[in-house]
Amino acid sequence: MLCWALTLSLTVSHSLSLSLLPISNLTASDAKHRVNKQDKERLYDPLTGLFLLPLFRIPKALESLLPLFIHALMNGSVEARETAATGIGETALMTETPLLKPYLIKTTGPLIRVVGDRFPSNVKFAILETLSILLQKGGVGLKAFVPQLQTTFVKSLSDASKQVRSRASACLGILVPMSTRLDPLLTELSLGVQGAESSAICVSFAEGVASVLRAAGGKASDEVLEKVCRALLVSTVSEDEQVRAASAATLGTLTGLFTSPRQVSNLLLDLLPPGGVGGGLAASGEHWTSTAGRLMSCGEVLRRAGALGNDMQTEVLDFFQAGFSDDRVAVRVAVCAAVATVATSVPAEESLRQEQAQVQVQEETALCTVV
Repeated sequence: MLCWALTLSLTVSHSLSLSLLPISNLTASDAKHRVNKQDKERLYDPLTGLFLLPLFRIPKALESLLPLFIHALMNGSVEARETAATGIGETALMTETPLLKPYLIKTTGPLIRVVGDRFPSNVKFAILETLSILLQKGGVGLKAFVPQLQTTFVKSLSDASKQVRSRASACLGILVPMSTRLDPLLTELSLGVQGAESSAICVSFAEGVASVLRAAGGKASDEVLEKVCRALLVSTVSEDEQVRAASAATLGTLTGLFTSPRQVSNLLLDLLPPGGVGGGLAASGEHWTSTAGRLMSCGEVLRRAGALGNDMQTEVLDFFQAGFSDDRVAVRVAVCAAVATVATSVPAEESLRQEQAQVQVQEETALCTVV
């Protein structure tokens, strides 16, 4: 009855003008919530844990629904565009992947076109959320869109909305395993870290770098990784606390890709105070924010390096000891945080594996809870 009623409502809706279209009542999640609890339990896929609407297990069932959403996405009001984008994502979630694949191309194109226009952040976020769902379910079926999607996601890292920027960063992590141009992407993101118009955008670009490194950093060239490292070394001594934290964390992610003690040692040497610690940290003349950033970054690097960082432990511990003796409270707080970070250290390969697993769990949770 539910499938018949939904199909009938969609057929009738094609004859309605867009202004009269009750699109908010036609989303797949609305149909999901109308299913009684006993039936709903039987409709979850035992392999993926996702709810699959019976209607969307019928071949060509999407031909009645997706054109409606795409029309609203392209021509509707701001509210209709947001609801349409969300509806496409919900529909994709509740459709068996083989039945979704024939519609990936015709659905992704309009989403990319609209997200590039001047619409409010809620519309952009809904589109990015849906694109992430389509990427996860469609995989290589969307490989033709990789260049456009990459451009879209990088551009969204400069959006005024933190929600949009965070989703764009996550989308990059989903996309890059399909990309064949990882080096240019990391170069562009590094330039974004250096040239960001605000601290908030700098943080988003640093998080974008981390997302890409976690997903496919092993495919990047050593030359580009060096560029990434140089950009982060500058931002890790920023006066902004969030920029320092994001840059330090991303340096830790980068360290997870290192394979030799020399790489770790070179990075730690760059992070240690340029004038040494013999005369006290204040004697170096650096602002306390720079010292705090160095301490935080050393902690992240040692945590990810594991045994690869053993050659530099003495120098870093001397740095930490000097931090504990510093007169500035903020520096002592920073060194306490750095030591706590090192205390949770794991081998580099295991650290990267855990990070990737954590991201995968977060994405899967998002897929299950978006509707």
